[in-house]
Amino acid sequence: MSALPANPHALESLAEALRRLPGVGPKTAQRMALHLLQHDRVGAELLGQSLLNAVRAIRHCRECNTFTEEEVCSICTHAGRDRSQLCVVESPSDLLAVEQSHAWRGLYFVLVSTWVRTRSRACRGSVTSLNRRKKLTANDQRFALAA
Repeated sequence: MSALPANPHALESLAEALRRLPGVGPKTAQRMALHLLQHDRVGAELLGQSLLNAVRAIRHCRECNTFTEEEVCSICTHAGRDRSQLCVVESPSDLLAVEQSHAWRGLYFVLVSTWVRTRSRACRGSVTSLNRRKKLTANDQRFALAA
């Protein structure tokens, strides 16, 4: 009995890269890779170029740590924001969820997932950045924690 032919290296590499996405296992990644190569090569090129552009252009806001293409994000520079209120969230996706509710008009601070992964070093950096940004005191600041 002969061995099954191996998939091309580039196909295996693509499937392995797709497995990095949350909820994508080996079979789903392989199906996605095959679909893109067989049925949607234009979409595959668009996906690749968009991902590359995002990785190169997007960084963390100097003020609040959310994602932005500028040094300071549009939320932090918006003149209509209530600068006396700060909502601390875990990730940029949490910030988006609060923003989409249109219920919050204050500023944000995003802890970001690296804070959890590298605990002590990132914790010190995030707290230092937060303190530098807001000059927090118990008397003049109100905080909202978003889970």
